[in-house]
Amino acid sequence: MEARWILQTPGCRFFADPERSACGLAIHPQVPLGAVVGRPDPEVFEAVRRRRVPFELVVQESDAGHARACLPGWDYTDAVIHERVAGMGRPMDDGEAVSVEAPPTPALLERLKPGARLWLVASLAVAVRRDGEEIISLCGAGAVTEKWWDVGVETAPAFRRRGHASACFLALERFMAATGRRPVWGAGTGNAASLGLAARLGFRPVDRLAVMAVPERVGHGHGDPKPTGPE
Repeated sequence: MEARWILQTPGCRFFADPERSACGLAIHPQVPLGAVVGRPDPEVFEAVRRRRVPFELVVQESDAGHARACLPGWDYTDAVIHERVAGMGRPMDDGEAVSVEAPPTPALLERLKPGARLWLVASLAVAVRRDGEEIISLCGAGAVTEKWWDVGVETAPAFRRRGHASACFLALERFMAATGRRPVWGAGTGNAASLGLAARLGFRPVDRLAVMAVPERVGHGHGDPKPTGPE
């Protein structure tokens, strides 16, 4: 779904294979994210070879071997894609209300850490929980298509494992359901916290894909890596 979202975004750049126009690289104009479409010629990957951290490419599992051969040295992660079973998941916890901003306001984005701001600037909506003026947890609808939205969550370290991420997700799920969209949860196979929370919220594995990233040794470009998972 990331490829579809990127291709539907105004200002998207698509680096097409000269021999097979349906294959190529789709690059989002605001978020440091791209998607590999099919198996383009190795020369097409020159469009991203000199990117700096953070930048990620989403690749279908069946095409991952080709992409890895074209981008040697890039970090590689297997990810599990989850779909939520209707009616499952724990209820909202007590505490301060979760607010939903659609889209996130400049005032909210300015209060986020650089990494989170970088990845949420193009979100359709963000659910936020605060402790006074401090943002302690949030959930964003990142990649959004006609029927689906990709879940992204972040919780301040001092407030983790208290149900804040679940509360933000459930609030945003209700908001997005009113638009006719359902959540998709992606988590790296080594991210036990994200996989565990997905299971507790009623998600089940339905697919796999690969995520390739500019290695940390290349250095940072425009900010820190995106939120790492739902604690």
